[in-house]
Amino acid sequence: AHEGFFSAFNVPPVQWPEGQKRVLTNLLTFRANYAQFILVWWGLVILRYPFRAFLLLPVAVTWFHIIVVRRRVLNVTLGDGKVLTLMGSQLLTMLSMTTFVYVALSGCLQLLLLLTAVPVLSVLVHAAVRTPSLQSELENLRSEFLLSLHSALREKDSEEEEMEGGAAGPQRDPEMARRVEEIRKKYRTPPAKSKKVSLD
Repeated sequence: AHEGFFSAFNVPPVQWPEGQKRVLTNLLTFRANYAQFILVWWGLVILRYPFRAFLLLPVAVTWFHIIVVRRRVLNVTLGDGKVLTLMGSQLLTMLSMTTFVYVALSGCLQLLLLLTAVPVLSVLVHAAVRTPSLQSELENLRSEFLLSLHSALREKDSEEEEMEGGAAGPQRDPEMARRVEEIRKKYRTPPAKSKKVSLD
């Protein structure tokens, strides 16, 4: 039983594309297990440090409000009546700096690392050393095939529109175009052979 358990784990691939593919596959396959682990970990940490966890509550509410409710767009009214709009990376940078200062002054930096760094690193390590199951590999291949097929059909429609309208479309990635062409050739229906009619 122990051999079967440990056989599911091995050294992560050295090549970056293969390692990234394994991590993403495992993150998708075990997403429910990872979510349960993170929730249980958060519960244990909060029970261990209830007062400091209460101090981090405004930080969580602020991030949720800006990311989910405001959709990373914040309008700040200045003293002269002008409105300053913060959005995208500028807003996230300002929010991160403000959060760091607040956490450092409140003495909750260690707790924040326990709530974020420990579960994230644990999930990434498991996703890197866990060998993907056959079912997850098949699901990954199926997703890649459907995505490639969708791209091929979309490329075909855009080419037909360009030929009809006579307008040049956006530049395509040569590597993607080569893969799409290979898929189209592979699944293209062969032309029907014409039969000769004898007049004898």
